[in-house]
Order: sequence, then structure tokens, then C-alpha cells
Amino acid sequence: MGECLSFDEVLTLARKGRRARNYYALMRHVVSCPACRRTVLQARALVRAQRPSVARWLQRWSFPRPQVWALSVGVAALALAFFLWHGRIGEQNQVASLPTPDKSGEPLASVATSTPATPLDDRAPADTAPRLADTRPSLPPAPPRTPATLAAPSSQRELRMARQLPAFVREAVRLLNDSAVFATRTAHTAATPWLEFVQPDLQRNGAITADTVRFQWSPVPDAESYQLTLRQVDGGIVAEAQLSAQQTSYALSEPLQVGQYEVVISVIAAEKPARVLRRKFYVLDAEQQRAYEWAQSHAETLPLLSAAVFYLIDRDEDALRCIERAAQRYPDDERVRQWREVIQARITSRTAEFQER
Repeated sequence: MGECLSFDEVLTLARKGRRARNYYALMRHVVSCPACRRTVLQARALVRAQRPSVARWLQRWSFPRPQVWALSVGVAALALAFFLWHGRIGEQNQVASLPTPDKSGEPLASVATSTPATPLDDRAPADTAPRLADTRPSLPPAPPRTPATLAAPSSQRELRMARQLPAFVREAVRLLNDSAVFATRTAHTAATPWLEFVQPDLQRNGAITADTVRFQWSPVPDAESYQLTLRQVDGGIVAEAQLSAQQTSYALSEPLQVGQYEVVISVIAAEKPARVLRRKFYVLDAEQQRAYEWAQSHAETLPLLSAAVFYLIDRDEDALRCIERAAQRYPDDERVRQWREVIQARITSRTAEFQER
């Protein structure tokens, strides 16, 4: 018969049954061992007794099993009938509470109006269905509009659509609204960096997509060679290359993993100290990549919301392109103007930081 079952094995069989681990091996022993079989049956009875059951409660009254189940079904049917009857009475009470017309022909003394009263039969039926509270986050109120712009299309309709869209859209709208409220003037002025990135555009964006494998920049006058180093922040070197003056691009063997990186480009010229440019960026993770693809696909139809999503994931160049499209769709809209100022200010700040270190 083998060794008898342990307490844990008996308890597992009683609770999980066929879902227990090594069920068939354990049951072969239970079948051949009366002591273990009796223990398992007792444990199963104890486990079942601990589970709440209306039928088992009714069994305390010593009803036969068919009567127990019939009584249980009857109680459930009575509860359902009472619920339906109560709802019907509530509807009748609401209808009865409506004012009834005075059939005596005498005018009501408390009503004075210059328009004839609408007969009760011609009125639209009252909406008696219960209304649930709207728990969705509400957008900030729209800025006041002047009489000259009342006829222009408003961005409010597009912003309300954020309630039915993915959560990152609502988060993006809140972020850009908060940025517009707490925006501060900066002393940065737009300037052309001495070294410009062509691909990816790290001057105007703080993040790159997950499929980026090429780094390309514009040639620097008098440059004899370039030293490129790509390292992971708080990590090791990912790529390093010595390039000639004609080589202004570098292709990775595979896309970068999700994380934060720093690219360092040293420009070496004859009889001049080396000029070094450093730029930190990060690679979009799976959720941010999903938001990026959503904004790309809705840039034409929902330019304002797409601009907010691009701003959320530090794709400022894409955000500016969408906000310009929104400005054409919603001319003289104050909210669009505020968002455009915020996006332009962040691009200017990024460009000003794109300098020698």
C-alpha cells in the first residue's frame, strides 16, 4: 500500500480534488488504504461544511434532499418576483406623481402664461430610467470666448472624446493643461546648433522610437574625423566608432533596448581642440510605443489629442506638427494657442541645451 498520506496531501485532496498535484498517484494509495480513505472523506466533509450554502442550511431542518432544492429554488423565485414587482410599483408611483389636467374646465389660478398649455397626452413621456453618476474625469473648463469667435469651431468637442479613448490620452490632456497653467517664460532663444542631428531628431525630441537603428548628423566644417560613443545611462558602452570626415552616420546592428542613453560625438579638427557634444534620450517602452502609434494614426482626424499624446512621450516635433494642424481647424481658439506656446517653449529649451559640453 505504500506510505500513508501526509496532512498536507490529505488537505490538498479534500480542497482541490482532481486539480490536486499527483492526484492519480495519491488516489491509488487512498483506494488501497482504508485509513487514508477514511481520513480523506472526513477532511472532504469538513471542507464542504466550511463553505456557505443555503441548501445545507435548510438541511438542518431535516428536509429530504429534493424538497431542500425545491425550497431553495422557490425562495430565489420569490426574491426575483419581489424585485420586479417593487420596480414596477416605483414606475407607477412616478407616473402617478405627474400633474393631471384639470377636467372641470376652470383655469388654474396659480398658472399665468401667455402661451396655451400643452395637453398632457401630447407631451413627451418622462424619462423615469435611473441615471448613474458620471465618474469619468472631467476636463478643465474652456477659456472664455469673445463674441467674434463664437461662430468658429471649438476644440471642446474633440477634447470630450478623450473620455472614450485610452487612458494615456486623458493623461496627456491633463499634462498639457497643467503645463499651460504653470508655464513660465524662459530666456532661451531659438538658435541653430553647431551640430545638427538628422536622424533621429534629438534636438527637438527627448525620446526615440523602438525601431531606431541609425544615427546621422550634418557635416561639421573643418572636421577631420568623428568619435561616436553610445552608452546606457548608469550602464556600459553600447557602441563606439571612429569615423572619417565623410562618415556622418552610424548604424546599429539591432535596435536599442528600452532605457535611457547618452550619445557623445567628438569632432576632431587639425590644430583645434576637440569639440564634444553630449545628448541624453530614452527609448519608448511598450506602452509609450503604443501611444506613439495611436497618435500617428489619429494625427489627421484628432490633431489636438494627438499633439497632447506626443507631448506626453517627449515627441515634441510631432506634437508641434499636430498642434499647427489643430490651429488651422480651430482658428482663434485660446486653448490651442496656449498649448502651442507650451510646446514651442519646450522645443526652444531643448535646442538651447543642445550645445558643447
